[in-house]
Amino acid sequence: MLPNNPSADLELESEMVKADNQKRLDEWQRVALVLDRVFFILFIIAMPCTALLLVFAHTSIRNNYRANLTKIEIPTADAICDRLYKPMIT
Repeated sequence: MLPNNPSADLELESEMVKADNQKRLDEWQRVALVLDRVFFILFIIAMPCTALLLVFAHTSIRNNYRANLTKIEIPTADAICDRLYKPMIT
């Protein structure tokens, strides 16, 4: 037996496919919203931590780079006259 109205069956199937696609789209939108919020929270936490890390590294007493640079004493030989000199770092 042939169906009574084939176009009605196609329309019903098309509506079912559209409804299924819309359901999947809604699910993925919820997943994207949750991931967006998680990454935003991670960003909000990471930015101040990074700034504090850079500030503390700059102001640390152990990492006083200027003091370390002025204490360099490397004897080096001059290529022309073979005299020893100390590098001058200002």
